[in-house]
Amino acid sequence: MKGHRVQLTVRLEPQVMQAARQRSGEMKVSLSSTVAEAAKESLLSSYRSEREQEILKALDRNFHALRRLERQLRLEISVLKEMIGVGMRSFFNHTTPIPEPTKNAALRSGKERFHRYLDLLATNLRSGESILKDLPLPEAGEPAAAAASDAGGQVVPATEDRSRGK
Repeated sequence: MKGHRVQLTVRLEPQVMQAARQRSGEMKVSLSSTVAEAAKESLLSSYRSEREQEILKALDRNFHALRRLERQLRLEISVLKEMIGVGMRSFFNHTTPIPEPTKNAALRSGKERFHRYLDLLATNLRSGESILKDLPLPEAGEPAAAAASDAGGQVVPATEDRSRGK
């Protein structure tokens, strides 16, 4: 399409002119380029199909990027669920009931420790730190739940060779 250009004077309705000015401002191109692009899209079917192909390629790239993000999110959620479950099971298995006379002191201590935990959590979130940053990514085609645990259902540490656990 590049090559010789012909100068043309065109009269447009005010609404069309306003739309062309707005589009040229959004795209940061000249008004002439905007009108020429609109004419190509409207009048040349081959130009439309080339543009549609470019749009479809961009859409395909975005789709695959979203799929990767979704897989990562599923993996992180399943790891977090496993971490919470293991932590709660450990808590209930190893924490004895509190005798009535010491319950108030235990509640105060628990409240203080919980607030320290929340402060650490807020600090990590503000700084972008994550306990999941060293999490190994699953192999291609491997479901997120399988990547988060080995055959025995236990979470595999990030530093451990996953092939040993299977």
